[in-house]
Amino acid sequence: MRLLGAVICVVLAACTGREAARRLPPATGTYRHVDNTIVFTLPDTGGYLANGAPIDTARLLRILSEVFAPRPASLRAVFVWHNDRRPWGDEELIARMAAAAGGRAFDAALSGWPREEPPPASVH
Repeated sequence: MRLLGAVICVVLAACTGREAARRLPPATGTYRHVDNTIVFTLPDTGGYLANGAPIDTARLLRILSEVFAPRPASLRAVFVWHNDRRPWGDEELIARMAAAAGGRAFDAALSGWPREEPPPASVH
């Protein structure tokens, strides 16, 4: 029984470490100088927000291609606010689409990207 407990602890530690490693990398080199791009948020409720607006994933590749087209390759980047409550596949999808469009996706927090607060709701 002790052996089973030890195996479970090792497996849990390995899985936890693997999950922690499942984040996009921080921006490095010239990508650190990007100052105007798409910033993705992954709400707990699902879906994707691009610069605060809901985005249809079917249009994601086309939108990223349009955003990246006029930029030099060294500045074709998007940032993603990591959400521990969302599956890794959501960030991975954005990274794959960014790569297909000729760019890269980076973790917003690890890159020091400023977090914009939503505007306060107006009172009527």
